[in-house]
Amino acid sequence: MTNDRGHTPPPAPPGAGSPGRPGRPPLHTPSGLNLYRRCPEAYNLRYRVRQPAPETPSPALARGIAVHEVLARCARQYQAQGTLPTGWPARLAARLPRAAYPDAAAWGDDLAASREQVAAGLRGLDPRLEVVAVERFWRWTWPGDRVLAPFTLGAKVDLVLAGTDDRGARYLDVIDYATGQGRRVDPIQELVERLVVQANLGVDYAYIVSTTAWLALDASWSAVRDNDECRATWREIRGLAHAIATDPIMAPTPSALCQWCDYYGNGCVLDRPRVGAPDAGRDLARWLEATEDEEGEATSA
Repeated sequence: MTNDRGHTPPPAPPGAGSPGRPGRPPLHTPSGLNLYRRCPEAYNLRYRVRQPAPETPSPALARGIAVHEVLARCARQYQAQGTLPTGWPARLAARLPRAAYPDAAAWGDDLAASREQVAAGLRGLDPRLEVVAVERFWRWTWPGDRVLAPFTLGAKVDLVLAGTDDRGARYLDVIDYATGQGRRVDPIQELVERLVVQANLGVDYAYIVSTTAWLALDASWSAVRDNDECRATWREIRGLAHAIATDPIMAPTPSALCQWCDYYGNGCVLDRPRVGAPDAGRDLARWLEATEDEEGEATSA
C-alpha cells in the first residue's frame, strides 16, 4: 500500500528484494521495484542491508494501518456471514494509537477522518459480488528465459471480489485501498497483483478488473488492462529485475525528495560515484529493446 514519504515503511515480506535463497529465485514486490527505479541506494539499504528506518510516530501511517485492519476484519465477516460487524468504529478507535498525535484534539480529528475512510471502503462491498479473498500475500514465479533468470513476484492483495457481467462472464475485481490524499494508479502494482491473483484464483474467470479505491477522496478507478498495456509494464518489470540482479554499485539518485527519504542521513552516501552502475534510462531501454521478443506469455493474463 501507499505510504507517505519520510515515514517508517511496513516490514518487507521474507526474502523480498533479496538475492534469493539457494535454489530459490529472488522475490520482488511492487514497492521494491518502484523503490529501485526511484533510487538504487535506498533499495539496497532497505532490502539488502536491511538498514532500520527511523521509528518516527506518524499519524498518516497510524491511520493507514488502522483503516486497513478494520476493513480487512469487516470484509472477512462479510465473506463468512454476509453481515458487517456493528462494533467497527470502536475497534478503529482502539487501533489508532494516541502516541502518534500531539494532543487529543488531533487524535479525534484523525479518528473522524479514519471513520470516513472505512465507510468509503465498506460501500465497495456490493451485495451482488462475492468476497473471494481478503488481505492475502500471493506469489507467482516467472520461469525465466535465455537472457534473464527466474524471479518471483509477490504482492499483498487487499480485497478480491467475484462477479458476473451482463454477458454472463465471470470476472474478478482486485481492489487496492489507498489511504493517502493523492489520486495515483501504479501500473506495476496493478500488473503484479493481476499476475499473482490469476496464478492463485484466475483459472475459472474470464478476465480481471483492477480497482484503486482512494478512500480519503471517496472515489475509485477501475479498468481492464489490455494486452499492449500489460506488455509494456511487463517489459519494465523485467528490466528492473534485470537491473537489480546485475547492478554492482546500487548508487544513489539524488533528487529534491531525498530529505524525506527514510535513509537520508541514515546510511545513504549521496556522493557515492555511479561509475559502473546502470543508467536507468539508457541501459534499461537498450536491454529491453534487445530482449522484447523474450516476453513469454505472462502478459496475456
